[in-house]
Amino acid sequence: MGIEQRHEKRLDYIVWHQDIVTAAPTIDIEIFLANHGAKREKPSKSVIYRWSRKRKLFKVHQEIVTWTARDLEHFQIGDEHYIAVANHVRGKTRFFVRPSVGRQFEETQRITTTGAYDWTHFDLDGYHFMAVANSFSGPPARTTFIKSVVYFWQDGRFIPFQTIETTGATDWEFFRVHNEFFLVVANAYNYGPQAAELAVDWEAFTVGSDHFLVVSNAQQNPKQDGVEPTNTRSVIYRWQGVEKFVPVHYLDTLPSADWECFHVGGSVFLVYANAKGTISQVYQVKLK
Repeated sequence: MGIEQRHEKRLDYIVWHQDIVTAAPTIDIEIFLANHGAKREKPSKSVIYRWSRKRKLFKVHQEIVTWTARDLEHFQIGDEHYIAVANHVRGKTRFFVRPSVGRQFEETQRITTTGAYDWTHFDLDGYHFMAVANSFSGPPARTTFIKSVVYFWQDGRFIPFQTIETTGATDWEFFRVHNEFFLVVANAYNYGPQAAELAVDWEAFTVGSDHFLVVSNAQQNPKQDGVEPTNTRSVIYRWQGVEKFVPVHYLDTLPSADWECFHVGGSVFLVYANAKGTISQVYQVKLK
C-alpha cells in the first residue's frame, strides 16, 4: 500500500491510537467474510457483501459453501472479477468468477491444496499470478514442511508455475521496492523438531520513499519466572538497500494475526487483529 507525501515525510515513531473491541479473537481484517466454521468436518457458508449506495450499508450479496475457509482473495483479470477461496480442509480451493455486474459469482476452477491458508494475487507486466500458502499435509505423514505453489494464468485457467518450500505457511505478501519485486512468506507453524521462525502475517507499506514491512506474531513472549506474559512483540522493518530489510521499530502488542496499513488524509495508521482476545489496536505513524 503506497502513501504519497508531498514534502517527503518520513516515519519517526509509532504510537497507540485506539482499541477496537470484537466479539471473539480475530484472524483477518478484510471486506469479505471468510467463515472459519464451527466444525472442521462440516461445511459452512462464507458471505460476500455488496455495498448499497442507497442505504450506505453492506448487504448480503451471496453465500458460498466453504470448508474451514481461511481466506477469500478478490482479484481482477481484464474486465472480469474473481474470488479465490482458501479451504483449509477438504483439499480443494475453489475459484469463482462474476459473469456480469450485479450477478452472483459462479465456480470456474478447482485446485488441489494442502491446508490452504492464504491466496495472494499479483501481476507482473500484465501477467497474472496466484500464490497459495499451504500450511500442512494430512495423515499419514502429518507435517508442516511442505511446498507452497505459485500459479500462472494461461488460457483462462491457473496452472502451476513454481513450488517454494515453506513451514506451516499462513500468508504471502507481494510488494515492489524500486524496480525489484518481492514475495515474502509467513512461516507460522512447526510440527517437526527443526527450528523455525514463526510469523503469521506480513504487511508491506511505504511512507514517502521509504519501504517497510511489519510482521504479526501470534505467539506470546516466553514465561518469565513462571509468569505467563500478556503481550508479545511485533517488528517493523525498513528497506536499507545493501543491508536489505533491517528492524527499526519494536511494538509491544497483544498476539496479532493480521496487520493492515491505511491512511486518512495525511495521517498514516496501522491496525492489527488480536489473535487471542477481543481487543484489537490501532497505531498512528508519527512523521517527521
